[in-house]
Amino acid sequence: RLADELPPPFTDAALLAENLLKDTLVACGLREAIGYGVTSLPTAAAFAAQPPEPNDYLHLENPLTPERSVLRRELLPELLRTLAVNLRERPRVCLFETGRVFYPGVEALPDELRRLGIVMAGRREPASWHTPEPELIDFFDLKGVIESAIQRLNIAGTVSWKPTADARFHPGRSAELYLDEDARGTGSSTSLGIAGELHPEARDQLEIRVGRACAAELDLEALLRLAAPPQYRRILRQPATYQDIAVVVPHEVAAARVQRTIEMHAGPLFEQVELFDVYTGPPIPEGQRSLAFRMAFRAAERTLEDAEVSKVREKIARRLESELGATVRV
Repeated sequence: RLADELPPPFTDAALLAENLLKDTLVACGLREAIGYGVTSLPTAAAFAAQPPEPNDYLHLENPLTPERSVLRRELLPELLRTLAVNLRERPRVCLFETGRVFYPGVEALPDELRRLGIVMAGRREPASWHTPEPELIDFFDLKGVIESAIQRLNIAGTVSWKPTADARFHPGRSAELYLDEDARGTGSSTSLGIAGELHPEARDQLEIRVGRACAAELDLEALLRLAAPPQYRRILRQPATYQDIAVVVPHEVAAARVQRTIEMHAGPLFEQVELFDVYTGPPIPEGQRSLAFRMAFRAAERTLEDAEVSKVREKIARRLESELGATVRV
């Protein structure tokens, strides 16, 4: 006899978050790859920051083949090899993989860590009469995919993209990811991984025959741990009021830092801000650039007046000048 009550709903938050992550990556145009947990030292050496030491890997006592003789420490070496093989037949390849990596443990069993690997290369869009020579996928395509995944997981905090010195990646087109717990980015932070375009030498070593190739390896356990259920809010009937602000800052001041400062001092009516223009050249001084942001403000029960929003803009401008040394363009 069937029970009178329905069984409780499935509530494995980590599994639900992982499925949501995979759905988001597929929606961004990626396909899931399922790789081996075993590899070889030569394969690992093809994409390694340092030459691999045999003692750093866990060796199988009786491997079926020399190509599958050690447990992997990273997802990217095998995933990039899959990318190179598929690019011989396809103009665009975008893959992701979730899997375990293995490190020698203090005790008998190894340490198993879960990672998310992403590789992207080839044409940004299919060739057509409108775009006979499409542009190649670059760092910003990869960055957009990662940011979409983080946003979809509803991870609280601010993600910082900090330049990396990893020789496997192209300088200036790669970054290490950190999640800052406070808006200022001055508190404790959680490392999420690394992402960027491959260095040309690394690309040649892997026999990837396209002008650019992107890769990322992220801490999947951290992403799932930080994921939160979606927060719903009612759609406001009142229209938003917009204000633009353009500032001149040195090249070393990241746009994300300027945006974070705007968000911190925008007040309770603030809704969102987005960067819509970057300009270098006359009359901007050498070594500096102009960043233009569009800010949206909205009240729940009334239409905002331009005068009160302009006061908020003036406050933000003063903060940008005092905290970042920015010059507000008129």
